[in-house]
Formats: sequence, structure tokens, C-alpha cells
Amino acid sequence: MKIVFGYNQINWLVMKLLIFCPSPRDIPEFTDAINSITHDKLIVKYLSYHDEPYPQARKFFLKHKQYTHFAICPDDLIVSEEGVNQLVNDAETRDFIAGTCNVDMTDMDMLAMTYNLPSKERKGRRFVWYRKEDLQFREPIINVGWCGTPFAIFPRRVIEKLQFLGDQRWNDGQ
Repeated sequence: MKIVFGYNQINWLVMKLLIFCPSPRDIPEFTDAINSITHDKLIVKYLSYHDEPYPQARKFFLKHKQYTHFAICPDDLIVSEEGVNQLVNDAETRDFIAGTCNVDMTDMDMLAMTYNLPSKERKGRRFVWYRKEDLQFREPIINVGWCGTPFAIFPRRVIEKLQFLGDQRWNDGQ
């Protein structure tokens, strides 16, 4: 486990963010991007899903009361300071906020979101696909029924009530 302390230049008087990065892989682009972010980071390296890195990170966050917000950044998401700061600014007034990301490396402008709770069966999950240009005329924040964690930010009061169970039980143990 590696803890990296940074400095939040935008909301340092109000919000203290801890970014959790479950990182079982070494992806240089991710490492470069996450190291450029000025918030504190908890980078948990080389643990598999079965090692329960999410509950470990939750426990660490709850123990360290100086943090007001908890973010999850997967190790295959390339983040920018500008994108993180935009989410941080919106997170102060919300119970949950997350970014969007592409899911197809052959089409970097295609984004997936869902408006319903995911089916327990992988084949029953329905996603709504957007192109980046389709979103430019919408409100900057889009309400959805479910989302994964493409840089998800939760306030402390929510993390205190959540358990991190994952969807492994619905994915044949994967």
C-alpha cells in the first residue's frame, strides 16, 4: 500500500479528498496521469479482487477523519487535473458524482451510461450509448440509475453507510 500526499489547490479549506486507486496492474499512462493529480492518494498495488482492496481502502478512509470525501479511480482510467477539479467542485453539494469515460479504445468518443439498475445477469444489462458530441448540448450533470466508478466521489457520510460488495457474485466469480 502506498500513500501519496498532495495539495488540493481549489477547495483545500472545505474538502479534503482521498483518491483510492486499486491498481493490480502497471499501466504507465495511468501512473503518469494519477501522479500529476494534487490530491492525496491511496494506491493499493497488486492485490486481486479476492484480496478485498475496496473494503481495506474504506477502512483506511474511515480511520483517517481528516478526509471529507473518498474517490475511486480504477487503474485503467487516465485522469486530468482539470477533470478531477470539475468533479471536486460538483461533489461538495452531492451525495455521489462520477465522471464518464470511453469503453472502446477503437472509438474514443463513445461513452456508455445506464439509466436502470444493472441486471444480475450480464446478458440483461442495458447500457445507453452516447457520443461525446451528443452530450455537449445536455446539462453538465446527467442523472443515471447506476454507474460504475469512473472517478467516483463520495462524501464521508455516504461511505460510512456503504459496504463495498462488488458484483462478483453475479459474474460467475469474476
